[in-house]
Amino acid sequence: MTRPKVLLVTKDPRTNKMFTEQLRDCFKDNIEIIQYNSFYHPEDIDLVLTSSLHLIEKGKFPADKIVEARRTIDTSRLAELIKLPKGTKCLVVNNLAEKAWETIEFLGNLGLELEYYPYYPGIEGNWPSLEVAIVPAGVELVPTNIKKIININIRPLDFSTLIEMAVRLKLPLKQFPSYSAKYIREIAALSCELASTMDKMQELDNQIKAIRKRYQAKGFASHYTFQDIVGTSASLKKTMEILRKISKTDKIVLLLGQNGTGKELFAHSIHNLSPRREGPFIPINFAGLPENLAESELFGYEEGSFTGAKKGGKLGFFELANNGTIFLDEIGDASPAIQALLLRVLQERQVMRIGGQQMIPINV
Repeated sequence: MTRPKVLLVTKDPRTNKMFTEQLRDCFKDNIEIIQYNSFYHPEDIDLVLTSSLHLIEKGKFPADKIVEARRTIDTSRLAELIKLPKGTKCLVVNNLAEKAWETIEFLGNLGLELEYYPYYPGIEGNWPSLEVAIVPAGVELVPTNIKKIININIRPLDFSTLIEMAVRLKLPLKQFPSYSAKYIREIAALSCELASTMDKMQELDNQIKAIRKRYQAKGFASHYTFQDIVGTSASLKKTMEILRKISKTDKIVLLLGQNGTGKELFAHSIHNLSPRREGPFIPINFAGLPENLAESELFGYEEGSFTGAKKGGKLGFFELANNGTIFLDEIGDASPAIQALLLRVLQERQVMRIGGQQMIPINV
């Protein structure tokens, strides 16, 4: 019996190798795989499998003979993506624009709450604030400013693509139950890993809540409201009216005023009228914060990150203020290096502990 001929068309040799191995694993000797760069007669080809329709010369094959590969992700590579903090901005790198967008759509459908930006040869733009790149293949394409690369490997053929090929080639489907069992085992293993990760996250969340309660008991709570501000001048009344409106928003507030005019009192009052009033209020005075301690106090550190670091590390003020308010007093007294770090935190709403390897989202 003559085996149906399947022409394989890909741009990347690594993709070609994976597709070839996957087709042989699935269809065994029931098909003959023809490489695009080899000699063949188009009329002899029963089916064309391509990673992108743009790779096939228009009109060379009838449309009903062409299958564009739908692709999935190696489930063993998902664990590293799941560990990324919610809202992490990620560059999705591919050698083709359409495949970069396809990967973004696939990751979005997985429910991972990350922000994705496509990147491919020829795209214009600059991504200075992005630190993570997700790469199916072609690590060499990643911009040099990216600090963390997550290689999700060459994306294999989706199971539905293999089924479609079998139906179009009129091949028996009896081999698919055993082939699909491999996918089911991978999904089951990932589900177990996810359940374990969720348990650990819940445990850590409980620990963080307990730590915050202890710090609130130590005085990290607001004690003043607008009722505590006494005055009759028109300018004071106007200021209080503006701040009452601002309190109901979730914006960063800049308070300007001479020393001794009550900026911290206003900060307390804003917090106590805001939706964050049940959360912590942490005032930081840079005039009394030694520069050599500023970074560790503000952003925390991991265990063993420097001599004298506490066992288990330490949460910084920004993490302790999560879901609440942090008041940065006398910010002009901070060094330019610390001010640059603060600007990044205020823009990105993420911190990295000293000695840490990942960004931690904050809500302050």
